[in-house]
Amino acid sequence: MKKTLTAIAALSIVFLIASQMISCEKFILPELTVTPDTLRFGAAADSSLVKIHSNVIWSNNDNPDWISVSVDWGDTDAETFVSVAENTSTQARQAQVSIKSETIQRYIVVEQAGVIEQESQP
Repeated sequence: MKKTLTAIAALSIVFLIASQMISCEKFILPELTVTPDTLRFGAAADSSLVKIHSNVIWSNNDNPDWISVSVDWGDTDAETFVSVAENTSTQARQAQVSIKSETIQRYIVVEQAGVIEQESQP
């Protein structure tokens, strides 16, 4: 009987220690923000700095061919340049750059003006 009580007490202590170790694990709430979240460009090729705040792994891909991002992924805060190619059309264009982690997705709206047509001189 004494051996059984000693074994139960020992198992109880092991269980208590193990449960305390498990409860000490910290849960980190994922964070992902982009600033600014809207970029406006003229028709010429140009770029602008975007700041990414994150405590999780994030990535960027699948941008339209007229937009490029200087940093494709990260796992902490970062600064990246969003660049646009020259818009030779008279039509303005717009797209979204997606910055995403496993559970969060943020967008940077990119707007670019079209070329202004000049009136021909006689």
